[in-house]
Amino acid sequence: MYRRLICFLKVFAVLDGPKQLVHHQLLERLFCSFLNHQDENVARLSVSALSKYKASYFVPSHTFFIDVSKKGQLKEALLDFTQRSKEGNIEKSHRKQLIPLLVRILFGRLSPKGKKSSKDTPTARRAAVVS
Repeated sequence: MYRRLICFLKVFAVLDGPKQLVHHQLLERLFCSFLNHQDENVARLSVSALSKYKASYFVPSHTFFIDVSKKGQLKEALLDFTQRSKEGNIEKSHRKQLIPLLVRILFGRLSPKGKKSSKDTPTARRAAVVS
């Protein structure tokens, strides 16, 4: 089941013009719901699929969301986001749509996972988000 989900997400991540599909709003909501998945691959592919919708609020922050969903780059990406928001590089009108997406990704990253790693523990991830 997991491999099938990854295959479908890979197809939608490379698909140009998803707004031409019949139920594109449903797919967009589905991709948003996959952002809080515990697996980094599912979250990263969901970000790539959402980027194909070319929403005005999402396109400038696409690389940030890819970095947040990658393993080991959470703290650096959050620090970069904080710096960009202080400098005013993120429009205030876009924040209303970006913050729920960011919270979904962070929720998925902070959720406990089945396999344990010494560097990627829930405590270390929580510390990166809180700091």
